[in-house]
Amino acid sequence: MEELETWLLSRYGEAVLDDTDALTYFQSLAPEQQRIFLREVYYAELREGGREFNEMDGWPPLRQLSAWPPHDRDAVAGGGQ
Repeated sequence: MEELETWLLSRYGEAVLDDTDALTYFQSLAPEQQRIFLREVYYAELREGGREFNEMDGWPPLRQLSAWPPHDRDAVAGGGQ
């Protein structure tokens, strides 16, 4: 909710939340205006998700992919047990 309040205050000014809460005011906006905020949130989440993915190991480097699939297919398939 804090992001919504910040967005509303920056877009519509200080008086926007005088008589109402952020969600109620947001719901009263035209769908086009609501989509602006929702699109900003969506892309912010995508950016953060990409950063998290890149900060972790992410996809294995190509040298690790070259070892896939394992050469010992019987061991992977459970053969020889």
